[in-house]
Amino acid sequence: MSLTLWLKKIGDKDMPAFRKTASEVSAAASNPGAGAEVLGKLILQDPALTARVLKVCNSAFYNSSGKSITTISRAVLILGVDTVRSLCVSLALVEVLLIGKRQDRVLADLGRSLHAAMQARAMAIAIKEPQAEEVFIAALLYRVGYMVFWCFSEEEGVALDAMLRPGQDDSLAEKAVLGFSLAQLTQALVDDWKLSPILFDIFRGRRHGGPAECVLKGWEFAKLVEMGWSDPAVRDYVGKMATRLKIDPVTVGVNLAKVAREAKIAAVQFGSPICASVIPVPDGPAEQDANLFTAYSVGETESTASFLTTAPTPGRMANPDVLLGCLRDLTKLATAGHLSVMFQVVLKGIQEGLGFDRAVFAAMVPGTEQVQGRTAVGLIPPANVESFKFTIRRQMADSMSRSMEQGLVIENLKDPTKRGAVVPDSLLNFVKGVPFLFSPVQLNGRVVGCYYCDCLNTGREISPSMVEGFTHLIQQMNALLTRAAVAKATASTP
Repeated sequence: MSLTLWLKKIGDKDMPAFRKTASEVSAAASNPGAGAEVLGKLILQDPALTARVLKVCNSAFYNSSGKSITTISRAVLILGVDTVRSLCVSLALVEVLLIGKRQDRVLADLGRSLHAAMQARAMAIAIKEPQAEEVFIAALLYRVGYMVFWCFSEEEGVALDAMLRPGQDDSLAEKAVLGFSLAQLTQALVDDWKLSPILFDIFRGRRHGGPAECVLKGWEFAKLVEMGWSDPAVRDYVGKMATRLKIDPVTVGVNLAKVAREAKIAAVQFGSPICASVIPVPDGPAEQDANLFTAYSVGETESTASFLTTAPTPGRMANPDVLLGCLRDLTKLATAGHLSVMFQVVLKGIQEGLGFDRAVFAAMVPGTEQVQGRTAVGLIPPANVESFKFTIRRQMADSMSRSMEQGLVIENLKDPTKRGAVVPDSLLNFVKGVPFLFSPVQLNGRVVGCYYCDCLNTGREISPSMVEGFTHLIQQMNALLTRAAVAKATASTP
């Protein structure tokens, strides 16, 4: 069939309900005077769509208050016209695609589309783009032609599938089998069904400007991250986004991971656990996402200081301005409830602000007496953060155990008038007999980890001002951790 016949087939036979829903919902939502009322009435005309919209609106992702939303009018009032419109388009698309053929190709593309759409919307919100929901719909439908082809193709799909090879230009095979590319089919659907003005511009080469940039960046990341969260291409993307948004790379990375986790949940809520399975998220709990991005480095920006450094240079001198900036960052993060990033900020304060060569944060292993290194700066191979570990001995057989039990700061300095610290056997190869500072970290009076720092790389002495700065920084951290925990709990409480 020609491209024109494919358009007619999809619109009249395969997806008339989606075409009707998408066009009518978009028209209703764009009504400047009565968009909410018109949209509500339109949804209510379809009992199945009404039920699905209410189900998703009451999910934790969309309804953080926990108060039940029982009517479409209330859903529109609480979530807004644009959000409900994007929900309708998403649900209508998922419903159609889940009943088609070639589910392997369709669901992989649908999962990637949903992930890209949520990343694009998050970027739009970050740059204060008012068309955030328009961006979501545009990114969701960016490959709609590919999805509907695989969903409804017959012999053409079998023939094209046999022609496709990894690493080749798919459009050449598509044109050989169909006479047109699936990108052209997508563009034709967008134009004919008037699905998205943003996609209309993108397909005509107008790719600059906030909305289009968000769509393309969302898709770029959704494809890159499938190679793995630690892939160099992902790291490069995060660094560029940090520069674009004028915030530190750790915050960018954590936010990207957060959106990916939300996309995985949304895919299930939209009715497709299989789509959720193709959305990559970092291993481990969300609280550890920041550890993926500890190798980044950016300079001071207009909005905030860089939280981390990469490959620290031995012999870095103290910088009071950096230390002051870290203290300010800690206060901001605590107020926002961002606990995980706070631990990284303290490492920067210890190394760049106070001038220590090496600094380690170690955490209590839940349910045990084990203390295990989690993240560090300034370590030179063969040393690594995993080698920093010890067991708390309640008989206080060593200085670290006593410190963790009693909340004491250890100042193991070259002072002949004071007894040196007793280091656990498991830390002897790490410490190597050099002077160091050590302090437990407490949350609501409970020890959750510790910080260690020294000047092993350069052999510099630890000055009184370094001791004073370290003690003050940890005191601030202990006080602000409690504030951060309260803020986080408040934000998640209905």
